[in-house]
Amino acid sequence: MMQCLRSADMWALALGAAFLGCGGGGSPRLGMYLARHALDTCGPVRLLDYEELSGPAVVVGMIGAPNIDEEKLPSGDELLRAVDCLAPYVDGDCRAVGALEIGGSNGMFAVVAAARMRLPLLDADTMGRAFPLLSMSSWFLPEHSGRQFVAFADAVGHTLVIPGEDGEYVDKIAELMTRHFGGVAAVAIGPLLPRVHGQRLNLGSFTTAHRIGVALEHSSDIYSLYESLQEWTACELFVGKVSECVKQFQGHYPYGMCTLETTYPNWSHIRLDFQNEFLLLSRDGQSIATVPDIISVIDLSQLQPITPSELAYGMEIAVVTMPAPRIWQEDRRRRRVGPATFGYEWLDGYD
Repeated sequence: MMQCLRSADMWALALGAAFLGCGGGGSPRLGMYLARHALDTCGPVRLLDYEELSGPAVVVGMIGAPNIDEEKLPSGDELLRAVDCLAPYVDGDCRAVGALEIGGSNGMFAVVAAARMRLPLLDADTMGRAFPLLSMSSWFLPEHSGRQFVAFADAVGHTLVIPGEDGEYVDKIAELMTRHFGGVAAVAIGPLLPRVHGQRLNLGSFTTAHRIGVALEHSSDIYSLYESLQEWTACELFVGKVSECVKQFQGHYPYGMCTLETTYPNWSHIRLDFQNEFLLLSRDGQSIATVPDIISVIDLSQLQPITPSELAYGMEIAVVTMPAPRIWQEDRRRRRVGPATFGYEWLDGYD
Protein backbone atom coordinates (compact mmCIF):
# COMPACT_ATOMS: atom_id res chain seq x y z
CA MET A 1 0.00 0.00 0.00
CA MET A 2 1.20 3.53 -0.80
CA GLN A 3 1.82 5.76 2.21
CA CYS A 4 0.78 9.08 0.69
CA LEU A 5 -0.12 10.81 -2.56
CA ARG A 6 1.93 13.67 -4.00
CA SER A 7 1.54 15.85 -7.03
CA ALA A 8 4.03 13.67 -8.94
CA ASP A 9 1.77 10.63 -8.45
CA MET A 10 -1.25 12.18 -10.15
CA TRP A 11 -0.47 11.28 -13.77
CA ALA A 12 -0.12 7.58 -12.96
CA LEU A 13 -3.22 7.73 -10.74
CA ALA A 14 -5.19 9.44 -13.53
CA LEU A 15 -4.17 6.75 -16.05
CA GLY A 16 -5.19 4.00 -13.64
CA ALA A 17 -8.48 5.74 -12.86
CA ALA A 18 -9.21 6.04 -16.59
CA PHE A 19 -8.49 2.32 -16.99
CA LEU A 20 -10.80 1.40 -14.10
CA GLY A 21 -13.46 3.76 -15.45
CA CYS A 22 -14.16 1.23 -18.22
CA GLY A 23 -14.90 4.14 -20.55
CA GLY A 24 -17.12 6.00 -18.06
CA GLY A 25 -16.78 8.31 -15.11
CA GLY A 26 -15.50 11.25 -17.15
CA SER A 27 -11.95 12.06 -18.15
CA PRO A 28 -9.67 12.20 -15.11
CA ARG A 29 -7.43 14.83 -16.74
CA LEU A 30 -9.33 17.82 -15.32
CA GLY A 31 -9.44 16.23 -11.88
CA MET A 32 -5.73 15.48 -12.17
CA TYR A 33 -4.90 19.17 -12.67
CA LEU A 34 -7.14 20.17 -9.76
CA ALA A 35 -5.56 17.48 -7.58
CA ARG A 36 -2.04 18.58 -8.49
CA HIS A 37 -2.88 22.17 -7.58
CA ALA A 38 -4.46 21.09 -4.28
CA LEU A 39 -1.49 18.90 -3.39
CA ASP A 40 1.04 21.58 -4.34
CA THR A 41 -0.88 24.11 -2.23
CA CYS A 42 -1.87 22.00 0.76
CA GLY A 43 0.80 19.30 0.80
CA PRO A 44 0.76 15.51 0.35
CA VAL A 45 -2.28 13.47 1.36
CA ARG A 46 -1.85 10.47 3.60
CA LEU A 47 -3.40 7.30 2.17
CA LEU A 48 -5.30 5.53 4.95
CA ASP A 49 -6.19 1.87 5.25
CA TYR A 50 -9.79 1.37 6.41
CA GLU A 51 -8.56 -0.55 9.47
CA GLU A 52 -6.73 2.60 10.56
CA LEU A 53 -9.87 4.74 10.49
CA SER A 54 -10.44 6.11 14.00
CA GLY A 55 -13.62 8.13 13.48
CA PRO A 56 -16.37 8.98 10.99
CA ALA A 57 -15.54 9.60 7.33
CA VAL A 58 -17.47 10.80 4.29
CA VAL A 59 -17.52 9.65 0.67
CA VAL A 60 -17.34 12.32 -2.05
CA GLY A 61 -17.63 12.69 -5.82
CA MET A 62 -19.15 14.61 -8.70
CA ILE A 63 -22.28 13.45 -10.54
CA GLY A 64 -23.91 14.48 -13.80
CA ALA A 65 -22.79 14.73 -17.42
CA PRO A 66 -18.98 14.48 -17.74
CA ASN A 67 -18.82 16.73 -20.82
CA ILE A 68 -20.65 19.51 -18.94
CA ASP A 69 -18.30 18.98 -16.01
CA GLU A 70 -15.34 19.63 -18.31
CA GLU A 71 -16.94 22.80 -19.68
CA LYS A 72 -17.98 24.27 -16.31
CA LEU A 73 -14.58 23.55 -14.70
CA PRO A 74 -15.42 22.74 -11.06
CA SER A 75 -13.18 24.41 -8.50
CA GLY A 76 -13.42 21.85 -5.72
CA ASP A 77 -15.40 24.26 -3.53
CA GLU A 78 -18.53 22.28 -4.40
CA LEU A 79 -17.09 19.16 -2.77
CA LEU A 80 -16.20 21.00 0.45
CA ARG A 81 -19.65 22.57 0.55
CA ALA A 82 -21.32 19.15 0.24
CA VAL A 83 -19.14 17.77 3.05
CA ASP A 84 -19.96 20.77 5.27
CA CYS A 85 -23.67 20.05 4.79
CA LEU A 86 -23.18 16.64 6.40
CA ALA A 87 -21.56 18.03 9.54
CA PRO A 88 -24.81 18.06 11.60
CA TYR A 89 -25.34 14.38 10.75
CA VAL A 90 -21.82 13.16 11.52
CA ASP A 91 -21.24 12.37 15.18
CA GLY A 92 -17.82 13.87 15.78
CA ASP A 93 -15.23 15.48 13.53
CA CYS A 94 -14.75 13.97 10.08
CA ARG A 95 -11.51 11.96 10.18
CA ALA A 96 -11.07 10.99 6.52
CA VAL A 97 -12.40 11.29 2.98
CA GLY A 98 -13.35 8.38 0.72
CA ALA A 99 -14.13 8.19 -2.99
CA LEU A 100 -17.56 7.52 -4.46
CA GLU A 101 -15.87 5.77 -7.39
CA ILE A 102 -12.27 5.22 -8.37
CA GLY A 103 -13.08 5.03 -12.09
CA GLY A 104 -12.76 8.20 -14.18
CA SER A 105 -12.60 11.65 -12.63
CA ASN A 106 -14.07 10.90 -9.21
CA GLY A 107 -10.90 9.31 -7.91
CA MET A 108 -9.16 12.61 -8.63
CA PHE A 109 -11.90 14.69 -7.01
CA ALA A 110 -11.58 12.68 -3.79
CA VAL A 111 -7.88 13.61 -3.71
CA VAL A 112 -8.86 17.28 -4.16
CA ALA A 113 -11.29 17.14 -1.23
CA ALA A 114 -8.84 15.32 1.05
CA ALA A 115 -6.01 17.72 0.28
CA ARG A 116 -8.08 20.87 0.76
CA MET A 117 -9.65 19.54 3.98
CA ARG A 118 -6.19 18.39 5.13
CA LEU A 119 -7.54 14.95 5.94
CA PRO A 120 -6.32 11.44 5.10
CA LEU A 121 -7.75 9.73 2.02
CA LEU A 122 -9.20 6.25 2.47
CA ASP A 123 -7.59 3.75 0.11
CA ALA A 124 -11.08 2.64 -0.92
CA ASP A 125 -14.15 3.53 -2.96
CA THR A 126 -17.75 2.31 -3.24
CA MET A 127 -17.79 1.08 -6.86
CA GLY A 128 -14.38 -0.30 -7.82
CA ARG A 129 -14.89 1.05 -11.36
CA ALA A 130 -17.38 3.55 -12.86
CA PHE A 131 -21.18 3.19 -12.85
CA PRO A 132 -23.84 5.63 -14.09
CA LEU A 133 -26.08 5.71 -10.97
CA LEU A 134 -25.55 6.45 -7.31
CA SER A 135 -27.67 3.40 -6.44
CA MET A 136 -24.95 1.26 -8.06
CA SER A 137 -22.63 2.26 -5.26
CA SER A 138 -22.02 -0.49 -2.71
CA TRP A 139 -23.13 2.08 -0.16
CA PHE A 140 -26.72 1.23 -1.07
CA LEU A 141 -26.50 -2.55 -0.80
CA PRO A 142 -29.69 -3.75 0.91
CA GLU A 143 -27.95 -5.73 3.65
CA HIS A 144 -26.55 -2.52 5.10
CA SER A 145 -28.68 -0.58 7.51
CA GLY A 146 -28.24 2.49 9.63
CA ARG A 147 -28.96 6.16 9.35
CA GLN A 148 -27.13 7.81 6.46
CA PHE A 149 -27.41 11.01 4.46
CA VAL A 150 -26.58 12.35 1.00
CA ALA A 151 -25.67 16.01 0.41
CA PHE A 152 -25.66 17.79 -2.96
CA ALA A 153 -23.98 21.12 -3.76
CA ASP A 154 -23.42 23.25 -6.85
CA ALA A 155 -20.89 25.89 -7.83
CA VAL A 156 -22.88 28.90 -6.62
CA GLY A 157 -23.92 27.82 -3.14
CA HIS A 158 -27.11 25.79 -3.55
CA THR A 159 -27.25 22.70 -1.33
CA LEU A 160 -29.62 19.90 -0.39
CA VAL A 161 -29.41 17.08 2.17
CA ILE A 162 -31.65 14.01 1.97
CA PRO A 163 -31.91 10.65 3.78
CA GLY A 164 -29.72 8.12 2.01
CA GLU A 165 -31.09 4.68 2.82
CA ASP A 166 -33.00 4.11 -0.46
CA GLY A 167 -30.77 4.10 -3.53
CA GLU A 168 -33.60 4.46 -6.05
CA TYR A 169 -34.97 7.47 -4.18
CA VAL A 170 -31.48 9.00 -4.11
CA ASP A 171 -31.17 8.45 -7.89
CA LYS A 172 -34.44 10.29 -8.54
CA ILE A 173 -33.40 13.25 -6.40
CA ALA A 174 -29.92 13.25 -7.93
CA GLU A 175 -31.39 13.46 -11.44
CA LEU A 176 -33.56 16.42 -10.45
CA MET A 177 -30.76 18.18 -8.58
CA THR A 178 -28.14 17.85 -11.30
CA ARG A 179 -30.60 19.27 -13.80
CA HIS A 180 -31.41 22.16 -11.42
CA PHE A 181 -27.71 22.66 -10.68
CA GLY A 182 -26.81 23.04 -14.35
CA GLY A 183 -25.90 19.48 -15.28
CA VAL A 184 -23.37 18.60 -12.58
CA ALA A 185 -23.29 18.52 -8.78
CA ALA A 186 -20.98 17.56 -5.97
CA VAL A 187 -22.17 14.79 -3.69
CA ALA A 188 -21.11 13.68 -0.21
CA ILE A 189 -22.40 10.57 1.59
CA GLY A 190 -22.00 9.70 5.24
CA PRO A 191 -21.31 9.01 7.92
CA LEU A 192 -18.96 6.14 7.13
CA LEU A 193 -17.98 4.55 10.43
CA PRO A 194 -14.92 2.53 11.47
CA ARG A 195 -15.49 -1.19 12.11
CA VAL A 196 -19.07 -0.84 10.81
CA HIS A 197 -19.05 -0.02 7.11
CA GLY A 198 -16.00 -1.91 5.84
CA GLN A 199 -18.16 -4.22 3.74
CA ARG A 200 -19.50 -1.18 1.88
CA LEU A 201 -16.06 -0.43 0.49
CA ASN A 202 -13.87 -1.74 -2.29
CA LEU A 203 -10.58 -1.69 -0.42
CA GLY A 204 -7.24 -0.80 -1.98
CA SER A 205 -8.74 1.25 -4.82
CA PHE A 206 -6.11 3.98 -5.00
CA THR A 207 -3.22 1.56 -4.65
CA THR A 208 -4.69 -0.52 -7.49
CA ALA A 209 -5.29 2.50 -9.74
CA HIS A 210 -1.78 3.83 -9.17
CA ARG A 211 -0.25 0.43 -9.89
CA ILE A 212 -2.15 0.16 -13.18
CA GLY A 213 -1.17 3.71 -14.08
CA VAL A 214 2.51 3.05 -13.42
CA ALA A 215 2.29 -0.03 -15.66
CA LEU A 216 0.70 2.06 -18.43
CA GLU A 217 3.25 4.83 -17.99
CA HIS A 218 6.29 2.55 -18.21
CA SER A 219 5.19 -0.09 -20.73
CA SER A 220 6.74 0.04 -24.18
CA ASP A 221 3.79 -1.65 -25.89
CA ILE A 222 0.50 -3.41 -25.15
CA TYR A 223 2.18 -6.78 -24.63
CA SER A 224 4.60 -5.50 -21.99
CA LEU A 225 1.62 -3.84 -20.29
CA TYR A 226 -0.23 -7.16 -20.35
CA GLU A 227 2.75 -8.91 -18.78
CA SER A 228 2.96 -6.29 -16.03
CA LEU A 229 -0.73 -6.63 -15.20
CA GLN A 230 -0.55 -10.43 -15.20
CA GLU A 231 2.09 -10.31 -12.48
CA TRP A 232 -0.53 -9.35 -9.90
CA THR A 233 -4.01 -9.92 -11.32
CA ALA A 234 -5.91 -12.17 -13.72
CA CYS A 235 -6.59 -10.44 -17.04
CA GLU A 236 -7.26 -11.14 -20.69
CA LEU A 237 -6.07 -9.26 -23.76
CA PHE A 238 -7.58 -8.82 -27.23
CA VAL A 239 -5.77 -6.75 -29.86
CA GLY A 240 -7.04 -5.70 -33.27
CA LYS A 241 -8.70 -3.11 -35.49
CA VAL A 242 -12.21 -1.67 -35.21
CA SER A 243 -14.08 -3.06 -38.22
CA GLU A 244 -17.48 -1.55 -37.37
CA CYS A 245 -18.62 1.17 -34.98
CA VAL A 246 -22.30 1.97 -34.43
CA LYS A 247 -22.89 4.85 -32.05
CA GLN A 248 -25.73 7.16 -31.05
CA PHE A 249 -26.24 9.60 -28.23
CA GLN A 250 -29.04 9.52 -25.69
CA GLY A 251 -28.77 12.78 -23.83
CA HIS A 252 -25.07 13.32 -23.17
CA TYR A 253 -24.09 9.64 -23.28
CA PRO A 254 -22.96 7.40 -26.18
CA TYR A 255 -24.76 4.09 -26.66
CA GLY A 256 -23.83 1.45 -29.21
CA MET A 257 -21.39 -1.29 -30.17
CA CYS A 258 -18.25 -1.92 -32.15
CA THR A 259 -16.70 -5.03 -33.61
CA LEU A 260 -13.01 -5.77 -33.39
CA GLU A 261 -11.11 -7.83 -35.94
CA THR A 262 -8.53 -9.33 -33.63
CA THR A 263 -4.94 -10.27 -34.38
CA TYR A 264 -4.20 -11.41 -30.82
CA PRO A 265 -4.66 -13.96 -29.30
CA ASN A 266 -5.93 -15.28 -32.67
CA TRP A 267 -7.92 -14.07 -35.63
CA SER A 268 -11.61 -13.65 -34.83
CA HIS A 269 -14.34 -11.05 -34.53
CA ILE A 270 -15.43 -9.90 -31.09
CA ARG A 271 -18.15 -7.43 -30.17
CA LEU A 272 -18.00 -4.68 -27.58
CA ASP A 273 -21.26 -3.12 -26.29
CA PHE A 274 -21.34 0.15 -24.40
CA GLN A 275 -23.78 2.50 -22.71
CA ASN A 276 -21.31 5.22 -21.77
CA GLU A 277 -19.31 2.52 -19.93
CA PHE A 278 -18.03 -0.60 -21.71
CA LEU A 279 -20.44 -3.29 -20.51
CA LEU A 280 -20.18 -6.43 -22.57
CA LEU A 281 -17.46 -8.21 -24.54
CA SER A 282 -18.66 -11.22 -26.55
CA ARG A 283 -17.77 -13.58 -29.38
CA ASP A 284 -20.48 -15.29 -31.46
CA GLY A 285 -23.10 -14.40 -28.85
CA GLN A 286 -21.07 -15.90 -26.00
CA SER A 287 -19.93 -13.48 -23.33
CA ILE A 288 -16.22 -13.11 -22.62
CA ALA A 289 -16.60 -10.44 -19.94
CA THR A 290 -19.65 -8.61 -18.59
CA VAL A 291 -20.23 -5.69 -16.23
CA PRO A 292 -19.22 -5.46 -13.35
CA ASP A 293 -16.00 -6.98 -14.76
CA ILE A 294 -13.39 -4.42 -15.71
CA ILE A 295 -13.48 -3.90 -19.50
CA SER A 296 -11.00 -1.24 -20.59
CA VAL A 297 -10.11 -0.14 -24.13
CA ILE A 298 -6.57 1.04 -24.91
CA ASP A 299 -5.65 3.18 -27.91
CA LEU A 300 -2.51 1.50 -29.27
CA SER A 301 -1.16 4.71 -30.80
CA GLN A 302 -0.84 6.33 -27.35
CA LEU A 303 -1.14 3.32 -25.01
CA GLN A 304 -3.80 5.13 -23.02
CA PRO A 305 -7.39 4.23 -22.06
CA ILE A 306 -10.15 5.73 -24.20
CA THR A 307 -13.91 6.23 -23.89
CA PRO A 308 -16.73 5.07 -26.21
CA SER A 309 -16.96 8.62 -27.57
CA GLU A 310 -13.40 8.29 -28.87
CA LEU A 311 -13.93 4.94 -30.62
CA ALA A 312 -13.91 5.13 -34.40
CA TYR A 313 -13.79 2.84 -37.42
CA GLY A 314 -10.27 1.71 -38.32
CA MET A 315 -8.71 2.42 -34.92
CA GLU A 316 -6.16 -0.06 -33.63
CA ILE A 317 -7.09 -0.86 -30.06
CA ALA A 318 -6.67 -3.40 -27.31
CA VAL A 319 -9.38 -4.59 -24.94
CA VAL A 320 -8.16 -5.61 -21.48
CA THR A 321 -10.49 -7.37 -19.07
CA MET A 322 -10.11 -8.06 -15.36
CA PRO A 323 -12.36 -9.77 -12.80
CA ALA A 324 -15.04 -7.67 -11.11
CA PRO A 325 -13.96 -5.62 -8.08
CA ARG A 326 -14.11 -7.62 -4.86
CA ILE A 327 -17.32 -6.05 -3.57
CA TRP A 328 -19.21 -7.33 -6.66
CA GLN A 329 -17.84 -10.87 -6.85
CA GLU A 330 -20.54 -12.38 -4.64
CA ASP A 331 -23.40 -13.53 -6.91
CA ARG A 332 -26.25 -11.70 -5.18
CA ARG A 333 -24.28 -8.46 -5.24
CA ARG A 334 -23.10 -8.95 -8.81
CA ARG A 335 -26.70 -9.18 -10.03
CA ARG A 336 -27.40 -5.67 -8.71
CA VAL A 337 -24.96 -4.18 -11.22
CA GLY A 338 -24.84 -6.99 -13.78
CA PRO A 339 -25.80 -7.02 -17.47
CA ALA A 340 -29.54 -7.45 -16.81
CA THR A 341 -29.49 -4.07 -15.04
CA PHE A 342 -28.45 -2.51 -18.36
CA GLY A 343 -30.96 -4.42 -20.49
CA TYR A 344 -28.98 -7.55 -21.35
CA GLU A 345 -31.51 -9.91 -19.75
CA TRP A 346 -30.74 -12.66 -22.27
CA LEU A 347 -27.36 -13.41 -20.72
CA ASP A 348 -27.30 -16.74 -18.91
CA GLY A 349 -26.94 -16.63 -15.15
CA TYR A 350 -28.63 -13.29 -14.65
CA ASP A 351 -32.17 -12.42 -13.77
